[in-house]
Amino acid sequence: MPDTWRDNLPEELKGHKGLADVKDVNGLAQQFLDGQQMIGNSIRVPGEDAGEDAWKAFHSKLSTKVPGLIPTPDKDNEEQMGALYKTLGRPEDATGYEHPEGVDATKFAEFAQLAHGLGLSGTQYNKMVGQLAEFTKVQEEAASDKFVLGIRELKQEWGIVYEDNVQLVDAVMKGTEAPAYLKELAANGKMPAEALKWLHNIGKQLGTEGINFNKDEFSSRVAPAEARARSAEIMNDTAGPYWNAAHPQHKEYVNRVVELNRAAAAGGL
Repeated sequence: MPDTWRDNLPEELKGHKGLADVKDVNGLAQQFLDGQQMIGNSIRVPGEDAGEDAWKAFHSKLSTKVPGLIPTPDKDNEEQMGALYKTLGRPEDATGYEHPEGVDATKFAEFAQLAHGLGLSGTQYNKMVGQLAEFTKVQEEAASDKFVLGIRELKQEWGIVYEDNVQLVDAVMKGTEAPAYLKELAANGKMPAEALKWLHNIGKQLGTEGINFNKDEFSSRVAPAEARARSAEIMNDTAGPYWNAAHPQHKEYVNRVVELNRAAAAGGL
């Protein structure tokens, strides 16, 4: 009968250091079971050829088994949060952000400062600025189309007196000391149609109250709608000079109706 359980082992295993502390078969069995349990609790790092799913499973298991492995920074600690943002790709300062092709970086200088303070990474900032730039472009194009259409319609409405009315608007702004930005818009031809009409109406209203905005300079011509209205007034007055050939002003009124009708048809007088 052998002196110990090791006597039945092959020579290459008898002196293995892994069995040095095993006293008998029961101890060997217990060590085996403990080893199996340890293997079951272990987390194997995927190999270099592992796919994305394997790495996702590894990270999931790692966070479950060792939840405190990666320390969570204190959100109120600027130094810790700064280190986290840097790891995630935030540049050292706002000037380190790169901009999409065709985007004017100077227009986003303030936004870059805000983004840096919020911890945006370079990739996040680049994508966000790209989307903002595209949105701004669409809005500007829409505003430009609306502006052009508004001015076109106003020119049709005012007809030949368009320039006269614009001069009245300029006079109103000068006489009332309008804000500088309004004057700049007018000087650059960027005043929206609704603003021109509003200021023109103010000028007419102030003119009726005895305030002179060089009104006489603009009173010799009328807009198409006004020309039609004046022509209709003369034509509807059946007792007036237009219908009375013997009236001393008959010819004058006939010519006036012709001029008004021509102005109404051609866009103003």
